[in-house]
Amino acid sequence: MSARLEKMVDELIRREGGYIDHPDDPGGATKYGISLRKAETVGDNNRDGWLDFDLDRDGDVDRDDIKLIDIKDAREFFLLEYFYGPHIEWISDTPPLWEIMFDMAVNFGKRRAILLLQRTLTHLDFSPGPPDGIIGSKTVDAASAALEKLGSEFIRVLVTARCLKYCQIAFFRPVSIVFLRGWLNRALEFMPKG
Repeated sequence: MSARLEKMVDELIRREGGYIDHPDDPGGATKYGISLRKAETVGDNNRDGWLDFDLDRDGDVDRDDIKLIDIKDAREFFLLEYFYGPHIEWISDTPPLWEIMFDMAVNFGKRRAILLLQRTLTHLDFSPGPPDGIIGSKTVDAASAALEKLGSEFIRVLVTARCLKYCQIAFFRPVSIVFLRGWLNRALEFMPKG
């Protein structure tokens, strides 16, 4: 793993934190950002049995298994599932676009993160075509063009769109408002300075 990818995953794990079991989190118990809801589905999509979250080997995936997740497994899971899985590595590696997309994919889903990128590109007149939540050659080309022409301004708009998405989530799911400040602070970590 390159030093950049290692740092990207370590920063993600720092933002996600340790074990949390908040009653208003629809994902359930979470450790290092891996929720019970997600861990329960990993076996269904398991790539050659590379990871099984039934870590206590009692036949189910539950809170006890989430508590047993270690950082090594979390790193591998995040890279395979949220970086290589949706092909974030295909988009321009101009910092911090990889980092933003990776963090968004983990925080509110791969498809939603890619849709947000595509809609932002369309808004900025770099349309990759109809938003489909999939990184393909048109999205790669549009993101490269936006970065080349707009640079950090493109990143500012993408981060702002992410903040608006969090506000929308909290508006339509009021129980989630308890998470809004943390979500916004997390997104603003990627806002270019100056």
